Formats: sequence, structure tokens, C-alpha cells
Amino acid sequence: MNFRENVVKTLLDQMEAGTAPWQKPWEPGRFRQPSFNPATGKAYRGLNQVWLEAQGYADPRWVTYRQAQSNGYQVRKGEKGTQIEYWQWSERSPMRNEQGQPMLDANGKQRYLETRLDRPKVFHAVVFNGSQIDGLEAYVGREPEFNPVERAEQVLSGLNVPIHHDQRDRAFYHPLSDEIHMPPKGWFKGQYEYYATALHEGGHATGHPSRLARDGGPFGSEDYAREELRAEIASYMMTTELGLGHYPERHAPYLKSWMAAIREDRNALFQATRDAEVIRTWVMEPEKRLELAQGKEQTKEMSQVQSMSPGMSVDQRMDQRRREAIDNMFEKHPEAHPTLWAMHLQDSLVLTGSREDTQLLPVNVLKERLYATDLSTDNLVRFMGQSAEMANWANVALGDLPNQDGGTPSALHQHYSRLAERFNKVDWLSDIAASSERKTMGAAYRAEILAELEKESGKSAAHQEFLSAMWDLDGPKETSRIEKPSWYIEAEERKTGFLMRLSLPIATENTKISEQSMSPQQNSSREELQMSEADKSQISNDQAFDHSENKRIYLNVPFREKNEAKEAGAKWDRRHKSWYVNDGEDLKAFTKWQQKIEVNEQEIDPMQEFAAACRSEGLLIDEPVMDGKWHRVAVIGDAKGKTSGSYRGFIEGIPAGQIMNFKKASEPVKWVSTGSKVDPADLERLKAQAAARKAEQQQELQFQYKQVAKRAYGIFANAIDASNDHGYLKKKQVTGETLRVDRSGNLLVPMSNEKGFIENVQNISSDGTKIYLKDGRKRGLMHVIPGKKNSPLIIAEGYATAKSLNMATGFSTVVAFDGGNLPVIAEAMRQQNPDRQILIAADDDHKLVEKLGFNPGLKAAERAADRSQAQILKPIFTNEEKLQGLSDHNDLHVARGFDVFRREIREQLSELGISTSRGRSTQILSKKQKTQSSQMSV
Repeated sequence: MNFRENVVKTLLDQMEAGTAPWQKPWEPGRFRQPSFNPATGKAYRGLNQVWLEAQGYADPRWVTYRQAQSNGYQVRKGEKGTQIEYWQWSERSPMRNEQGQPMLDANGKQRYLETRLDRPKVFHAVVFNGSQIDGLEAYVGREPEFNPVERAEQVLSGLNVPIHHDQRDRAFYHPLSDEIHMPPKGWFKGQYEYYATALHEGGHATGHPSRLARDGGPFGSEDYAREELRAEIASYMMTTELGLGHYPERHAPYLKSWMAAIREDRNALFQATRDAEVIRTWVMEPEKRLELAQGKEQTKEMSQVQSMSPGMSVDQRMDQRRREAIDNMFEKHPEAHPTLWAMHLQDSLVLTGSREDTQLLPVNVLKERLYATDLSTDNLVRFMGQSAEMANWANVALGDLPNQDGGTPSALHQHYSRLAERFNKVDWLSDIAASSERKTMGAAYRAEILAELEKESGKSAAHQEFLSAMWDLDGPKETSRIEKPSWYIEAEERKTGFLMRLSLPIATENTKISEQSMSPQQNSSREELQMSEADKSQISNDQAFDHSENKRIYLNVPFREKNEAKEAGAKWDRRHKSWYVNDGEDLKAFTKWQQKIEVNEQEIDPMQEFAAACRSEGLLIDEPVMDGKWHRVAVIGDAKGKTSGSYRGFIEGIPAGQIMNFKKASEPVKWVSTGSKVDPADLERLKAQAAARKAEQQQELQFQYKQVAKRAYGIFANAIDASNDHGYLKKKQVTGETLRVDRSGNLLVPMSNEKGFIENVQNISSDGTKIYLKDGRKRGLMHVIPGKKNSPLIIAEGYATAKSLNMATGFSTVVAFDGGNLPVIAEAMRQQNPDRQILIAADDDHKLVEKLGFNPGLKAAERAADRSQAQILKPIFTNEEKLQGLSDHNDLHVARGFDVFRREIREQLSELGISTSRGRSTQILSKKQKTQSSQMSV
């Protein structure tokens, strides 16, 4: 039996017997000393800590045989040691230059390179308890120098989590409102028990996205059991160290679920103890929080490496985990509303190109874009889990509805959660059910819910829009006989952009990556799953007689005449994007829109016909290349250099092709040659309609951007100045004079337009995760880092790169945020500074050349340089540095040290004919920049 199997078996046996360390009661006033190594002075951590305590020794001291001997002690003959485990994630090696000579730092000492191992090394050691060693004095614990209650109060205050004493007989942490709810202090047996309970809930609070961002899972799930296990072990560690006592009987009901989770996955116990150690450190040692945030990804990767197939490489395992997480996203998060979740994911800037799509993407396209995002697998899985927790009607209501009742966020969340749950239980098919009992009960419940919705809709117009969106996604199908209520507002008439786009439920079935997208007709709804076979038969018969009621006559209504058609009584089909009237209505008022376009039956060149079809979809094209390959082209409304359209054509056999305009569709339009010539006038009419639709969407987008800009300015204006001790800045070895920090400790990078007004903010966590405000603008926004007046201007993709160059040269630098935005910002800077020298700091994405066939970073820099008549400043790496994954100037700064980096940048600038004497290089700027408008003085 290997080490891990032995640990799991032993602790499972102890759990079943109720004797595992965290299951033993601990008297208040007794202080537990964690197991530690007296030779090094360090405490054992994670599973090693729990495993050593499980051995049953009262002495907390543990050393290796060699450590005992070197200190003059002797392990008694016949004593059996205890095995422990530790991991090595990196190796240090001396750095040498290209001539093989040692590289020294400023003090003349050897510089070392910390290399991350592709596969971490696992080591085992055998240690002996102090009571197994002769010559070692008996252990006498030190008396604590603190009052347990005062120390506990101090620890809880440092969590910054509100505690509400509003419960009678239970205590819990509410993650959505980030609050702890408990009975009053006087209802506990004593102060120690109160604080022990509060610290247990405080352990749960560390899982909040603003702290350690753990996945909790719904009540009763395996994830929920794991969260309770890690919180209970952490609670044991904290309360016994503080002398508050430990009360395991409160969590005894979770024992079976804990044991089931561990038997299902032996690594669950190792992960829980490691997470418990992190929770304990986060709560009791706040000075280490930045360090813990930086180590989160390594902790997750350890558990992944432990559990995946040993026959695969690390990259293959990570790729497999990424695919599984995305393929099974809806199954793994059944609590998330699929459509709301998909829309939130699509709106986030995590999805490449999603900002161009205003309609909801098909699931297969959504998953493809999730897979292609540049987020690491760990960050992506964490992001998906956090967004899934927010994907419900209650959170939509909290974000979009006015709080007219004055309730707390927690109370409002419960109200709308309950409303959505009750609405979801309505049986919309009860009227045509075979069972009379089902008809009676279904109609009564439906009437009750509709009355409740009627009352809710009277609160405001925003409430009506909210309920209308809920009706569209979770209400009856359009083909049912249920009439829409009087308060219902059509999607295209809603003022709130998010609610306007919620008109059709997303199809989540059969949507593995690489599968073809489903047609709208394949969407299955809840009531279809509720039907019995007898009900289905009854519905089929009824529909056979009532088919004429559902028949629609579609109208050819140009955009400029849509209001006229609406006043005449035409209705909008959201699915087919066309106006219609029901068969049987008086059609005289709609005659002008029933006329069909007549085409001249003439022979036409298939290439010309395909070109006309492409242009009708908004593509700007003269003569297509019909070679069966995809070709990117510009579309109507594209900025210079942008290609939002794509096509491919086949000339063999019957000419055919596919046309894609990413600005107005989520899947390609199929085309097959007819041999008929398209009338130019009709083509122009189609183009005019496309342009009108585009203008309307653009207007809506500008309104949306304006609302986000107000929020962005408020967030940045109310934040505090960033400290250079922030984890991200320390890791990148740069300063943050122009940045601020929010209440969660994340950096805020203001994103301004060319006039200096803030329109968005980039949020950077300590681990480097970057997100932007949802629904906000990104294209054309920048962040300026001031430098010497009239010095050359350097434009870079990311903040760290721009700041490294600013520190090395003293020049003003501009952050463009990504390669796609780089040419846009460069062109804007050239227009503002026609006579100023501009440099483009390229990212060298050499790792992507083999995969993509080109270097995206260098390509973006070349486009930016062409559009701004600028020179390119390219990072130069050795082969060894490329193998380490270095790709930008900040990587050079960190790897080689600031002095070497500054000298090499100045030499490179000198070769370009640029002097740095006008720009003072610096590592710390003397003045803080208080407003973004002052930065625009460049």
C-alpha cells in the first residue's frame, strides 16, 4: 500500500470511528500547538499537519532521523517513523550568457533562473515524534500571550465580512450578499462557542470571488460536501489554536457525504486539508493574503496533476480538462439558468470576438470561443463557476430593477428567486391534457401565478420588461394557445439592452465542441419534457384541426417602413427576423409588403452571382475567390483594416458557398447558385436594410456604452491609490502611480477615450486575471502613463509592458490593452500628435506561430506601425528565454533585471536613431497621477 492509499484508509477508519483530528471535541481554554519541526522552526502544513496529529502523540515536535542525530539526540531502537509528503514545483539553475559566462547581479553575485517544472516532483520523508527520541527534553507548551476572545474579535474584524445577528437556531454564510447570519451572542452557551461558530462561517466566506474564489456547489451536492469538509478542518485549526474550543457534533450530519466524496476521489482528502490550511492562513495571517492569491493556481494544478492519467503530458492533461469542463458545462452547473449563463459568458470579454455579437450565440459557437480564449484553464474553470452562480433571475432583477420596496439585497434576492421558481412550475399544457385532474389543478396554479406577476408588473416599466424576458425564456412556447399578458413588452421594444436580447431560450442538448450547431427548431422546452405520451397524442390531434390558426403570412417590410407596418397590425417574428400577419386577417392594409421581387431569368456567371449574394449580406467584395477555402473581408461599417466578414465558395458541380457576417449573424448563410440574375435595385434595397439595422444596433450600443462609462468613472473615482506592494505589481516588478485599488484588493486601470474621459476600467487581480466591466466599450480606449514632455511616445499592449518601458526610458507610454486595439490607438495617437515620434512595442507571440501560421503580436505591431508611420520596438530573446515562454518587454525586465533591461532598451533605441537623454528613466515616479485627464497631456 503506497503512502496516499495508507493515509486515506487510516483517516477514513478514524472518521468512521469519530476519532479523526477535526472530529474530536476540544475544551475551551486549551491551546493546540500545531505539529512543527524544531530543527527548522517551521510548522507542517496541509495534510502533513493532519496526518501527524492523527498519529495520537501529545508532543507536537517531529524531526527526521538525520536532524535528530545532528542535534545530539537518538531515535530509540525499534521506533517506527511516520511518512510525510512534499512537492517541488521549480528548480534553480545559475544563469549564463550566450558565451557561457556566469551572469552576475549588481552586487557581483551569481544570478539564478527559477525554472518551473513541467511535472512537479514529489518527495517523501520519514519523521519521528519528540516522544520517540532519547535525550530530547519533555515538551512544555508556551502559554499564549493573548486573550482568546479579543484575538478572535480581531481576526473576525480583519475578514471585513458583515455579521448579522438575525437567526434563532442556525448560523450560515450567504455568498451572494457576502454576509454571515447568526443568533445573538447571548443565545450561545458562552463567548468561546459564539466565536468558534463565527470563525467556521468566516472560513466559508474566504471562498467568495473577491478572496480565494472557491466553488461551493448547491446544498446536497458533492462540491457542497467538500466545502463543508475543508471548512470544518480549517475551523478546527483556527479555534483550537486560539483556545476557543472545537464543537464537532454540530457538523456530524455531514460525515456520510464526506466519506462518500473521499471514497469517490482519494485526492479529495488531500485537497481538503490543503485548502483548510490556506483558509486558516488567510483568516489568521492577513499579511500573507497576496502571497496566497498568487499561489492559488499552483494549488489547483497540484490536484489536477494528481488525479489525471499518468500516461499523458501536462499539456495534454490540461487540454483534456479544459475540453471536459466546457463540453459538460451545463451538466456540471445544473443550478445555472442556461440562457442567462450563456449571455453573461458571451458578454464578458473572455470570449474572443464576442463584442461584435448582439444576438445570443448557439451553444456550439459559445463553447468554441470559450475554448479559444487566452485565459488559463484554471482561470477559465473558476470564471465559469463564478458566472454560473450568478446566472439566475434573482441576480438579473437585482441588477436591472429599481428597489422600490426598500428591501435588503438578501431579501430581494430571496423574493425573486422564489418568484422564478414558482413561475417555472407552471404547467402550460394543462388545458389540453388528457387528465381532468391535471386540467383543474394546472389552471388554478397558473391563475395564481399570473395574478402574482400582474401585481409585480405594476411596480415599474422595468419590472414589466424583466417579467417579459422571463416569459420569453421560461414561459409557454409561441405555438401554444396561451395568450401573452397585458403587461408583456416585445423584445425589440425593451429599453434595457440585456433584457432586449433575452427572447429565445438557448439549446443546450448535443452541443459538444466541434459538433454542428442546432437549428432553432431543435430547441426543446420545459413543457415538452413534462408531457406524458397521452398528452402528446392529444396535442397532435388538436393541432391537426387548428393548424390554420398558427399559419403566418410573412411580409417584405423594409426597415424604414417598420413603424407603419406595426401600426397597421403586423407582428414581429423574433426567430425568423421578419414581420407577419396571421392567416385569415384582412390583408388589404398589407398589400404593398406582399409584392415579391421579380427576377430576370437570364444566364449569369456563378462567380458574379456569389459576389452579389455576399454583398447582400453586407460583405465588401468585387470578385470572390471560389477555391473552397475561407477568405476574410471587410463588411459595411467596418473600420479601416478590420475584416468582420468571411466567405468560401465551391465552383465544381453545382456552385455553392457559405457567407458569414460576424456583425449580424452567429452562423453562416448557405448559398446555392440559381442561374438567375439579381436586380441591382433589389440588391441596393437589401444593402439599405442591412445598413439601417446596423445603425439601429450602433445607437443601442452607444447608449449601453454611456451607462457603463458612468459606472466606470464612479468606481475609479471612489477607489484608493494603488500600493506598489500589490501582488501583481510586485510580480511584474513595476509601480502603479496611475492605478487604483478597489475594495477587493484588485488593481483598477482606467480606460479613457481620445479626449481623456474614462469609459471603462480593467480589473487585475493579484494572480493576473484581467476582466472589464460587462457591456462596456473597449475598442479605441487607452491608458496613458505620463513621461517627459515632448519625448517619443511608446504604445504597448499591456500595462506591465508599458510601465517597464516607461521606467527604462522616461518616455510617455500608452496601454492599448490588446493586439486588436493596438492599430486603433496608434492611429488615434498619430492624429493627435502629427509631429511626434511614435514607437510600437511589439509582443513576440512566437509560441503561436506553429499553431496559427503567423505571429499575432508582431502582426498587430506591424499593422499599428503602418497606420501611424511608427517604428517597431521588438523584444529580443535568447532561445533559452523563448523556451521559458517569455514574450514581451516586461518579461525581459523581470528575467534580466532592471539595470540590464534599461541598458539594452537604450541600445536598441539608439540603433533606431532615438536618444533617451530627453527622457529620464526611473523606477519610482515622484508624483501620483490623480486623474486620467491629466494623463492625456501627452
